[in-house]
Amino acid sequence: MSTRRGVAATLVVALLAAGCAAVVRDRLPGTLGWSTCGAFQCARLAVPLNHADPAGEKIEISVLRRPAEDPEHRIGALVMNPGGPGGSGIELVRDSGAEFVDAQTRARFDLIGFDPRGVGQSAPVRCLPDEDLPFVRGAAAVDQVREVTARCVQRAGHVLPYLTTAATARDMDLLRAALGEEKLTYYGASYGTALGTVYADLFPGRVRALVLDGPLDPATWFGDRSRLDRLNATGFQQALEAFFAGCRRNPAACRFGAGDPAAALDRLLARIGARPLPVPGGAPVDRAEAVAAIGSALYDKAAWPSLAAALQRADAGDGTGLRPLSNQQSGRRPDGSRDNSTDARLAIRCGDGGRVADPVALAAELKRLSPVFGDDSGVDACRFWPGPAERYDPGAVLAKGAPPILVVATTGDPATPLPGGRALATELESGVLMMLEGNRHVAYGRDRSPCVESAVARYLIDLMPPADGTQCPREAVHP
Repeated sequence: MSTRRGVAATLVVALLAAGCAAVVRDRLPGTLGWSTCGAFQCARLAVPLNHADPAGEKIEISVLRRPAEDPEHRIGALVMNPGGPGGSGIELVRDSGAEFVDAQTRARFDLIGFDPRGVGQSAPVRCLPDEDLPFVRGAAAVDQVREVTARCVQRAGHVLPYLTTAATARDMDLLRAALGEEKLTYYGASYGTALGTVYADLFPGRVRALVLDGPLDPATWFGDRSRLDRLNATGFQQALEAFFAGCRRNPAACRFGAGDPAAALDRLLARIGARPLPVPGGAPVDRAEAVAAIGSALYDKAAWPSLAAALQRADAGDGTGLRPLSNQQSGRRPDGSRDNSTDARLAIRCGDGGRVADPVALAAELKRLSPVFGDDSGVDACRFWPGPAERYDPGAVLAKGAPPILVVATTGDPATPLPGGRALATELESGVLMMLEGNRHVAYGRDRSPCVESAVARYLIDLMPPADGTQCPREAVHP
């Protein structure tokens, strides 16, 4: 998941939402030929573009493996997805696997990262240049989104109906088989919980263990998108207010706002809206980018000091500190180019359905829920998107017959608020809910909560989940 960035960001997303996916027509799915790539092993898996036509057009899924650190006691492969949608599993395992995954789990499992279809190195979707679009509002915004979406559909329309979570879940089952795993062991964060849920619902008998961390309620993701947007706006507003409270409690550590950071931010965003902040050697920071930067820092309380410093610098007229924070949201690289995470995010989001019935009314409501993060554009690019080849509709009871599935939720998660985790754990026939008290997105990873780390490791290794409703105390590293 990600924050909503207003009209400018909505249009950037729409413009970058599709592209010409690379296709493979001469390989059959089902095999992995590993080669050495640095300290890892890499392979590509051919899968059908349309799973209803397995003999037809193929695309390739890129896969990376980090071998188990204790091969004599290896259990199997742990497939990982970092969310988004649009996040790269290859980057997660390659760049963060050793720090993100606890030592017990790294010892017993190969860590498997793959880029889902349409993402990163797996037939990536992209259609337009990296340059940002001009900021427009109202009817002009709707017309522009309609125009650029039509252009993208014209350019890659045959691919877009197959960029869905259900199609990726079917890819993941082919990956499971190609890895030689009888059943899937999986960790998914944020949107990755939707992918894991769909997999378990489609293939309940092929589940060994699933950790769904920072969970989405599939009823909102695949159906009631308006509710999801409301939860996001509320979650990020609450996280922002927690940041303000921290600034007021400890002004020596947070020098932004002189005791009233909320009012100071209102004034700062109004100034940026009227005149973007200069950045030496780069494009100025406009209001949409500033909001994206703030939202990015709110994903984890550990980033609050960086946010405070960036806002203090912005208040002095320099947007330099905001730029790297916003880049985390947009996928922009230091050289100014973008990865295709934004492209894939919209393609998959729209492919999964859940269009907004009344975008204008919803925009007004979101602005009331969060004056900072509420999207007031009244634009829903998914209204102009082609329908999916396979529409997944979650039932009232999910993954019937699957073994226990561990749902891990953080009480103060801004991007996937706690109600979504509670709902998912209830909807899964075998769902087990564990909660972490804290202000960050996703609970597991980087040894920040020994309670969560040990419970997840025991579940993955010994297939022993914690008691349903277990609550871990606030993480010690970032109180």
